[in-house]
Amino acid sequence: MSFVGSVTIAHAATLSVTPESATVTQGSTFSVTVRTDTKNASVNVAEATITYPTDTLELVSAAGGSTFPLQTPGAPKKSLGQVFFSGGVPSGYSGTNGVVGKITFRAKAPGSAIISIASGRVLLNDGNA
Repeated sequence: MSFVGSVTIAHAATLSVTPESATVTQGSTFSVTVRTDTKNASVNVAEATITYPTDTLELVSAAGGSTFPLQTPGAPKKSLGQVFFSGGVPSGYSGTNGVVGKITFRAKAPGSAIISIASGRVLLNDGNA
């Protein structure tokens, strides 16, 4: 399996999926983490839409990240292969390894699967939207 996805946000923060790649066997489960690097800026909201191929991967679970504890629940769209995360932290966060969310998959079939960030945003902790 291979994972791709890094989105650069306007104020230079990035969202990424880790690990970047893995080899898994059919039927096994594995997890990926959606992370943000704020590039030394203080942020208070992070959102990401993650896509995955439904022919090779089955969504087992999706949970918001510990860095952004105020989560807006977004029901996974399993038939479309999408997971949405939106979380906030009132006091702001600045760091290189903020956890936005975690997704666990089951490998359904052999082959390559690309897990990517279809869209995302990270908002500065400056009182503006």
